[in-house]
Amino acid sequence: MSEDIRNESNFENEMERLKLVVGKLESGELSLEESVALYREGVGLARSCRKRLAEARHEIEQLSREEVTDLAGPDPAPLRDEEPEQQPLLGDTEI
Repeated sequence: MSEDIRNESNFENEMERLKLVVGKLESGELSLEESVALYREGVGLARSCRKRLAEARHEIEQLSREEVTDLAGPDPAPLRDEEPEQQPLLGDTEI
């Protein structure tokens, strides 16, 4: 499995776990100790997910900049044997 697929899978798994943690905390049925432990886990999961998102955003921005640079590269020079196409002047159009 490639690293990109593993990272995506881990991100998805962490998000699912974070949703479960939030649901348990919101239920109000946990002891103080359980709540603190789950809150700690949730903070760690949230940090990890934010980091993964920031890394993905950075990679996308980098790829986008590279693509724009590639597209905005210099125009190819005409070949030596080619002559530039002459545009007719306003009064020189044929009928």
